[in-house]
Amino acid sequence: AISSLGDLAATEKHNNHDYTELDVSRMQSNINLELRHLNQHYEISSDGELVKVEGQLDLERNVRQIYDKEFSAAIAEFNKKQEETGHPERRIVSYIDKISHDKQQEVAVEGLLQIGSLEDWEGKTISDRQAAGSILIRMLEETLAELNRGDGRFVLAGASLHLNEGTPHIHYVG
Repeated sequence: AISSLGDLAATEKHNNHDYTELDVSRMQSNINLELRHLNQHYEISSDGELVKVEGQLDLERNVRQIYDKEFSAAIAEFNKKQEETGHPERRIVSYIDKISHDKQQEVAVEGLLQIGSLEDWEGKTISDRQAAGSILIRMLEETLAELNRGDGRFVLAGASLHLNEGTPHIHYVG
């Protein structure tokens, strides 16, 4: 769970691997910054397709856009009722900011899909990792379809494929 906008910023920093060598050594991580160029980021296009994006993900912008799209009508209705009942102080200016400060709510969620263990990937080539990346993208597409079956509703804010860590994996946030 991503509880606040601060947590979302930390998630974005990791998913973008926006680190220096010193950061990585302090984390005692198996991130190889020299292979960071192998990583890929994805968003959902306007027609609902998973598309690769150039550069880094802006998860906060994407999550804010999702909140605006999903909740703007309900917030407008809520605010109108507050005005009509004489309680303009109860109006919600930004729903995501309200949720971010509520200890019982979560701003977003993150999932992880991974292939194998650290031991499985010892000595594997970059080509092996890239092949696993293609499989992970298909797994993500299937996972998103499953999350949206029936009454389910999951709106993807972004996904990051990491091929420069111990195991190939993909983080997805929605």
